[in-house]
Amino acid sequence: MNSPAMVSSRPPTSARLHRQRAVTIMELLLVIAIISTLAGVAMPAVSGLMRGQNMTRNVFSIRGALEEARVTAMSQNTFVWLGLCEKTVDGVPSLVITALSSRSGQSTDLQAGNTRVVIKPTTLRNITIDADGVAGLPGVDRQNSTALNQSQYAFEVKLPGQSGASTFKAVEFKPNGEVGLCTGALRYVLIGLSSGPNQEVAGIQLARLNGHAEVFRQ
Repeated sequence: MNSPAMVSSRPPTSARLHRQRAVTIMELLLVIAIISTLAGVAMPAVSGLMRGQNMTRNVFSIRGALEEARVTAMSQNTFVWLGLCEKTVDGVPSLVITALSSRSGQSTDLQAGNTRVVIKPTTLRNITIDADGVAGLPGVDRQNSTALNQSQYAFEVKLPGQSGASTFKAVEFKPNGEVGLCTGALRYVLIGLSSGPNQEVAGIQLARLNGHAEVFRQ
């Protein structure tokens, strides 16, 4: 009768344990080194991608607010003013968006203060107004555009947590959807935007006759 094979139950020696532990530590250090190298290479690209995505969200948030203001003016047969105000929030350059509408349906209500809020103040971080940054954007018609900083429309709103009122430069939407900011025979209103020096630049161009907004990016 054959006896079953005997399996050694001897515990590993200290030398074997040391070799196993040493190999494990070496492998771990190698993995950490590889991850650190890859992270160093990828970080600039990831940071740039995140900045680009943030800029895209901000630009299309402004475009959406402009469209909402235009639709409100047409649906309520009144004047609506959408304003932008530059602020520094927690050390970060930001834009606050809000919109007012006329209570009586008259354009003079803005100066008279006879208005109501139709878009609550919303803060967008890491974005500023940049009238000159859009100069190199293909497709932008600067020659036939009025820049937002040249707007004749402005209003003041007291924002939460602030003692005084903040001034908003505004675009006016008429009851028929037209834009009231353009001067003379100019065809567009141009809002230049930037995420900071030497970073993302974008422009929103509003057609004077129908208020439709088109976005231009780098």
